[in-house]
Amino acid sequence: MRISTPMSDTLRPVLRKLFDIRDGEYRRCILMFTSLFLLIAAMMMVKPVSTALFLSAFSARQLPFVYVLTALLAAVIFAWYASILRTFSLASVMRATLGSSIAMLLVFWGCIQFHLAKGVFLYLFLIWTGLITLICASQFWLAAGTFFNVREAKRLFGPIGSGAILGGIAGGYATNFLAPAIGSHNMIFPAAACLGACLMLISRMWQSYGRTQAFDADTFPAPVPGGGADAVLPQILNSPQLRLMAAILATSVIAARLVDYQFNAIVSHRITDKDQLASFLGFWMSNLNLISLMIQALATRKIIQRFGVGVSLFFLPWGILLGAAATLVHPALWSAVMIKLGEGGFKNSLNKSGMELLFLTVPKRLKSQAKSFIDIFVDAAAGGLSGVLLILLVYWLNIRPAQISLVIFAIILFWFFLIKKVRKAYIQAFSDKLCAASSTQDLPDGPIPGNLKIMERIAAALDDSDPSRILAMLRMTAGHFNESLVPSLRPLLSHPDPRVATAALSQLDLSRNTDVSKTASALVRSEDLALRTEAVRYLLHRSDTPVRFIQRLLDDEDFRISSAAMLCLVRHTLKSRRFSTIFDPERMVETELLNADARQDRGRASSTKQICAAAIRSGELHSLYPYLYLLMEDTDPDVVTAAIQAAGETRAPQFIRMLLSFLSRRSLFRKAAVTALKCYGDQILDLLEDSLSNPYMAYTARKHIPEILAASGSQRAVDILSGQLIQPDLAIRYEIIRALNRLRAKAPALVFNTAQIIPKVKKEADDYMELLGILYAQKSLDPSAASPSARNKAREQLIRGLESRLDESLERMFRLLGLKYPPTEIYNAWRGIRSGDEELRLNAMEFLDNLLDGDLKTIIMPVVETWQIPGRGFLPDNNGRTPDPVEAGIRLLQGQDDLLKQKTLNYLIYTPDDRYIPHLAALLNSQSRGVRHMARMVLNKTGRFNPGTRSAAKGRRFNF
Repeated sequence: MRISTPMSDTLRPVLRKLFDIRDGEYRRCILMFTSLFLLIAAMMMVKPVSTALFLSAFSARQLPFVYVLTALLAAVIFAWYASILRTFSLASVMRATLGSSIAMLLVFWGCIQFHLAKGVFLYLFLIWTGLITLICASQFWLAAGTFFNVREAKRLFGPIGSGAILGGIAGGYATNFLAPAIGSHNMIFPAAACLGACLMLISRMWQSYGRTQAFDADTFPAPVPGGGADAVLPQILNSPQLRLMAAILATSVIAARLVDYQFNAIVSHRITDKDQLASFLGFWMSNLNLISLMIQALATRKIIQRFGVGVSLFFLPWGILLGAAATLVHPALWSAVMIKLGEGGFKNSLNKSGMELLFLTVPKRLKSQAKSFIDIFVDAAAGGLSGVLLILLVYWLNIRPAQISLVIFAIILFWFFLIKKVRKAYIQAFSDKLCAASSTQDLPDGPIPGNLKIMERIAAALDDSDPSRILAMLRMTAGHFNESLVPSLRPLLSHPDPRVATAALSQLDLSRNTDVSKTASALVRSEDLALRTEAVRYLLHRSDTPVRFIQRLLDDEDFRISSAAMLCLVRHTLKSRRFSTIFDPERMVETELLNADARQDRGRASSTKQICAAAIRSGELHSLYPYLYLLMEDTDPDVVTAAIQAAGETRAPQFIRMLLSFLSRRSLFRKAAVTALKCYGDQILDLLEDSLSNPYMAYTARKHIPEILAASGSQRAVDILSGQLIQPDLAIRYEIIRALNRLRAKAPALVFNTAQIIPKVKKEADDYMELLGILYAQKSLDPSAASPSARNKAREQLIRGLESRLDESLERMFRLLGLKYPPTEIYNAWRGIRSGDEELRLNAMEFLDNLLDGDLKTIIMPVVETWQIPGRGFLPDNNGRTPDPVEAGIRLLQGQDDLLKQKTLNYLIYTPDDRYIPHLAALLNSQSRGVRHMARMVLNKTGRFNPGTRSAAKGRRFNF
């Protein structure tokens, strides 16, 4: 139980409003913020001291050699440091680093106090200050990635990073005021005190939050035996994202070192006293951090959440670019300060938060080694490279500090290029986590080349145990027959699924070198009509006397053989005039139809009618089309289904109206009618548009029209469906959106009006949040044990109905997004959001956060953040208020969802309230019979029902 205090009650709402810090995150944030504050404050007290001592003893022209020595020493330290990380937990390494840093500071103070700080010592002091800052900061953010998940990090790394900026301000101002009074070297004592306090806080943090999430040696095995830069470097080079991150950091470090040289060269030329120089450096470092704090507090979180990680990385190079331009034009103290402010103002705010967020996509097994390598080794190596560059520029070319801005311009152009690339890699990293690898790949268009790898892949697919996968591959290879496929096709003739055997025999019919007539002769007696017909066709093509062969089969006593022969004959007459003359297919089929009902065997009579319907369609027997009308009115469902399919495949206009009527009949006929109507393609689009927009047409019929429209695959179908997105009925609207998704996936070249997606998504999101508020209001009620069980049951049914509608609304939103963005990526994101895997869900949210445009992001992200497994969270509306139960019930009664109305009315039977009466009266005119009946029941329960109420309410309608 949390004990509330006045301070916490006052502070929490402020922190929530300013930084979006939520329950359960306050203590972690405060501890991490304070630790980072103390760490950076200590470093900002030491860095001006080491820099001032160095610049007083040497000129700024010696700084390039410091950068080179830092890089060389960093390579040695990293090899040792990497082995330590593999051996000890991160918690232990952090404690050891802070403890040893305190000891080293005291050693440095002693050397300065006793005048041992000369020559090599000043180099070591400056190099150590830079390296220990890198190591401690890297460890801190690595731990932060442990204590916070990717979504928390995106919200909280900005506020936590403010600790570094405030620490820089405090340390810089402390140095500015204290260094002249107590001596710059005595600033080491308050710095050591800050590191000691930081050590205690970090230890407490690991004790509280590190047990379940700690980075230990087992969690992070060495990528390659041996460790060090040579071990982790290949893995970084093989990862596009890590490779780009390392390149960006190296580029930024080189630019920063050039800026640092310009600043120090100009400042040291004008200020020669070491204490005044330390004071000046501390003062402007504080001002720099003050600007960073303002950016961090006012802009960082908003920019990252609004525009994503990629955009946040552009601010630092732009800041440096403007400062470098000012220094080039007028190299004075103010321009030196300006370029330093441009570099430092964004470096520790937007840029730092953005870079740390990039690391969150790195696999855990690699993160520890990769982050240490990039933060320490790459940083120092880039510093060394900048040192070499400065030596060439300053000593060889002898250029002035202001002219270095020209080199900075070239570096920044390359920096911009890298940022664009890393943003794509960042999004792709989340996409890869969501997207399951496909087991097969599409075959190339056109004839299959004699490629051994492709042949092996096809053979493996044909050897699959799943008939659907085999059929899919056979459809792909149809029309691209290759003799090398024969060994894989022959075994399929004995496959238990007749569809597979039929498709395999059809392809083997194209082979010139292979004869499977013996097997086909056996298949002629198969129970499956399609397989029998295909076997007859195969044998007919290879017969020396085709007329005699087909006549013999027609006269066979086995009905299975004669029926297959008739169907094959009818199809063959379309290609052969000789067969059409010898055999009169129309007379043959009509005779069979007229004699079918006279047969005593009802099963054979039904089969005869089905075969005749298929023959009329296959043989294009126009004079027999009227018989299809009779067959569609037959008493046998199988005959009706066969006639519907045959009528659709004829694509004759006279059947369209009758086929539409089957959409509102039993499921078996409806499914066949949908398939049949799909055959008509574009010629019935206008009729389907009228039917879809006709509110008086049967609901079951309208529901299936979008699927038929989508089957045409035309731009006209896209336009019709897009125009019908205003449908008030949620189920029909869902079918329309799903049909548009099919068109988008099947024909990417079609043009979709993406401009109308945003308002549609906004409408869905508004409905979702309103339903969420209503659900929250219902769940907030305390189901008393004394309440009747029927009342609790009605309430539970209403809650389940609301949850179901929320799921459907979320799916509609994502399907709409699939019309604007790649459908596969949106589907994977939707699947990740609904996943019970918390990490996968967070990855999906971060992927969406970077993929969506600004307007859609502000609409979608609040919705997906409320969707949780197994329950629902709740984010209050903009007014911070949720509806009370009565208001929630009224909203449902005023909506357009008849199912939710009925569940609400069912609950109101047990909770009558006079405030519902006007809204109940309005429902007496509802188009839904169930809603009218239940509204009357509730009014009767209240004792306020009056027949006149119905007429008084006539014409009133409420919109959701």
